[in-house]
Amino acid sequence: MAVLMKARRAGVLPLLKNRIGPIRVDLDESLGHYIRMMKTGEFEFEAVSAMRCFLRPGDVFLDIGANLGYLSAWGMRLVTPAGRVLAVEPTVAMADRLDALGHMNPDYQLDIHRVAAGETPQEAEIVLAGDGMQGSTSLVREIIPDEIVLGQELVRVVRLDDYMDARDAESITLVKIDVEGYEFSALKGMEGWFRRGFSAPIICELSPHAYAAQGFALSTIVEYLASWGYTPCRLSDFSPIDETALPRLGRVFNVIFIKQQ
Repeated sequence: MAVLMKARRAGVLPLLKNRIGPIRVDLDESLGHYIRMMKTGEFEFEAVSAMRCFLRPGDVFLDIGANLGYLSAWGMRLVTPAGRVLAVEPTVAMADRLDALGHMNPDYQLDIHRVAAGETPQEAEIVLAGDGMQGSTSLVREIIPDEIVLGQELVRVVRLDDYMDARDAESITLVKIDVEGYEFSALKGMEGWFRRGFSAPIICELSPHAYAAQGFALSTIVEYLASWGYTPCRLSDFSPIDETALPRLGRVFNVIFIKQQ
């Protein structure tokens, strides 16, 4: 909290209402308690700080699991109308909110893709979370407590390396993945890019509690990305994290994978 207060006093973290700098947003508190954190700038503070370091006007930001578009909006602010934000969001309600974000900011390039990122192209049921926990919606049914399940929705799962034009992949400056336990599948669906030398940093929410149900461990993801030259690093200062320390970071946590040159 002291870091947040210091950042706010320095003007790095302005209090937000329905704007992120010049970007108009609709932060509807009925969606959950985390909306209030968005309004103060505390939500995903370290991820936003990392985005500030990597994104410049004219860049391309890929937001996988964009949800209602909070980080997409930050991306729009940072890349300016000269750049682009590619928002991947499969659920109807959240993709509709992304549409609204685009309409509120017509001078910015927000490309909305109503699909889920995965390894195997298919139609799959995504479990919708309610009770103010919409951000927990997941393709991994086992991690959603029964008491907050709102329902299911049939979504299209695509491999991003096939789905997106190669030109888009080559221009991507930074990736963010927040898919509630489905991140390994999303990363495997980018393998064609990795084979062609893709090197953009990847901010990734890791959910070790979701992996056993899918038949793998946290180390599997780390080793997979290491095979393509990526190292897990802290969002705060981009210093490498020893693989043995990762499980101690929590049930769910963010890291940034950076490709070593």
